[in-house]
Amino acid sequence: MHSCKAKGRMESTGSAEPPVRQRSSSRNSNAWVHTINVIHLSRATKRKRAFFALNKIDGLTFKLVEGIDSRLVDCDELKRQNLIKAGTTFRTPGCGLTHRKLWLQSVETQTPLIVCEDDAVIRHDFREQFSICMNVLPKDWDFLLLGYNFDSILEVEIIAGTERLSGRFTNTKLAISGLKEFQTSISPVSVLPLRNAFGTPGYAVSPTGARYLLRNVFPLRNLTISIPYYGRTMESRSIDSMMNGLYGKMKAFACLPPLVATPNQRDPHARFVKV
Repeated sequence: MHSCKAKGRMESTGSAEPPVRQRSSSRNSNAWVHTINVIHLSRATKRKRAFFALNKIDGLTFKLVEGIDSRLVDCDELKRQNLIKAGTTFRTPGCGLTHRKLWLQSVETQTPLIVCEDDAVIRHDFREQFSICMNVLPKDWDFLLLGYNFDSILEVEIIAGTERLSGRFTNTKLAISGLKEFQTSISPVSVLPLRNAFGTPGYAVSPTGARYLLRNVFPLRNLTISIPYYGRTMESRSIDSMMNGLYGKMKAFACLPPLVATPNQRDPHARFVKV
């Protein structure tokens, strides 16, 4: 753990949300479903090569979104913009700020977005399966988790408002051979209301969902998150743990099985910062 110090100047984004513009596309428009925004740090050249080597999928466009490097953020500036609270201990705040950048884009353009991280492995039939998932979501959906970390838990509702299914996965990491097999899967994908999950290897967010996340995730801070599966609570110290605490308050859903997977290899350079 280290204290967050000003190692560079972060682009000033302000804490206010952009005004809502006239909707640029209807729910049935497919203009956005063919583009996946991939969060990536330009210095991570090996991850970029691996991503494009694995994800050769016809009909999809991958748009690289430059991540905000946690090593370069100016924490005093973040506090001034009310993007992080003083006294917060947080893992890679730059990652959270990069997701925020995309949520702001969704709100400003009034267009849903598909977001993946640069270690994501995507099913080859993503376009077809994603279309099926979108067709069964309610019109006012907020968030669809396309994949999740396998070193933790998943909780979904199997009878809305009545019965939940919670459990742990059997593998904390997936080998490349297993991920390639995952990519060729043709298993039908179901969509269920999401209550608990960790990781953001891939998701879709609507403008209303993005606005809700902007209002409730920021400023970054240490919140108490309930984890019913373990019968305990935890303190949020990462962007995905903060999002996890909000899923039950949103129209949030998860794909089962996932459309996106990750080897879930920890970044050796990731560090907690204390503001």
